[in-house]
Amino acid sequence: MATVDADRAWSEQALRALLDEWDDVRLRVTGDCMAPRLCDGDVVALRSTRRGCPRWGDVVLVRTPAGLRLHRVIWRGRGGASWRTKGDHAPFSDGVIALDDILAVAPKKRHLAAALVSLLGLVAAGSLARVIRAVRP
Repeated sequence: MATVDADRAWSEQALRALLDEWDDVRLRVTGDCMAPRLCDGDVVALRSTRRGCPRWGDVVLVRTPAGLRLHRVIWRGRGGASWRTKGDHAPFSDGVIALDDILAVAPKKRHLAAALVSLLGLVAAGSLARVIRAVRP
């Protein structure tokens, strides 16, 4: 049996086609950045963002410079043009992303408290960084 390495663009295109065709697509979680709510090996059902816009607190499949990530929406800019996502267990957010970078939503994984904790963690980290810069000689 031959193994074919698919490039990122092809993998994303295939995933989008599946999301458009089926009500939901199930993917296995890898990594622990969403622990304890999503752990390595868990299976998550995803729905295309074409079936509904993500909401604050939703877990989404997002395209980042590092590849596809399953992270939580912690911020939505005015009009929904810009978003921020973050792994629940990650120290930093993925930065500002466009709605087109969000491929799918895990509708059964919305958790408002987890989104609030992630957002407050970023604010605290930013405040701490400002204090450190202010007291450095």
